[in-house]
Amino acid sequence: MSTLYTTFFFYDKKQSIRGFSQSKEKYLPLVLKSPKSNGSKDVILATNLLEFKKGLTELNKVSDKDPILVEEYIDGQQYLAEIIVYKGKLTIVCILEQDVLRKKRFIVLGYQFPANLSSGQYADLEIAINTIIKEIGLENGSCHLEFRYVNKEWKLIEINPRISGGAMNKIIYHGTGINYVKEIVKLHLGKEPIIETTRTEYVYVRYVTVETKGVLLKVTGKNRAKKHIGVKEVYVKPRKGSILTPPLSMGDRYAYVLATGQSQEEAKQLALQAVKEIKFIIEPF
Repeated sequence: MSTLYTTFFFYDKKQSIRGFSQSKEKYLPLVLKSPKSNGSKDVILATNLLEFKKGLTELNKVSDKDPILVEEYIDGQQYLAEIIVYKGKLTIVCILEQDVLRKKRFIVLGYQFPANLSSGQYADLEIAINTIIKEIGLENGSCHLEFRYVNKEWKLIEINPRISGGAMNKIIYHGTGINYVKEIVKLHLGKEPIIETTRTEYVYVRYVTVETKGVLLKVTGKNRAKKHIGVKEVYVKPRKGSILTPPLSMGDRYAYVLATGQSQEEAKQLALQAVKEIKFIIEPF
């Protein structure tokens, strides 16, 4: 991958943790990832040498024989691009802005469509996406890329060979009228995907997490949230008796509210007001 858009290293078990850590100390802070990780599981931020060694040791236990990915840490606004390629022709389906919770893990709590980008930012991002997709040689397929924007540069932090999970297809549908999953299926059936915007709406999705580990007794507020102005979708995942935990992966997001508005700010405020209605009643361990 071009170092113009990303800086990364690989650690394998043939190397000593001590030696590798010391050789990369000058690059700290760094992000460590298991290549088998998904949904932000097994992603660790190391801000000093001790955390770096501890993170390598921890990921060694879960990565089996696979090398550990070590990335430059980019502290900037995060964006997500959904793209589809058919017979070598690349289409950017959408660009979204992400609100990220940064505690033990990087958990995306909010998605805003469309992203608030200047024409120059969008043009530079388009160049970055085309360069990366050309370099990996994708001719037919879909993927999403996550970037951070810092010092007027786009930096790739992740790429996955699939549509982003959660509410992504709903966001694209309410924002553009495109049933993106349907078009991806058509692509894999050998048919040309039709990516045509039939409407343009501002969309914001807010996810719900919990702060206490325990057994779910009940969920309240779902129907009240649905009645809020602008709300198009309310989703609650866990059922009574489920074990809930504070977020260590994207799978620990337990509900979301999707709202549309006349502006980006209105869509966000409507979603944030509605999501306050949802409460998880938990019996702590």
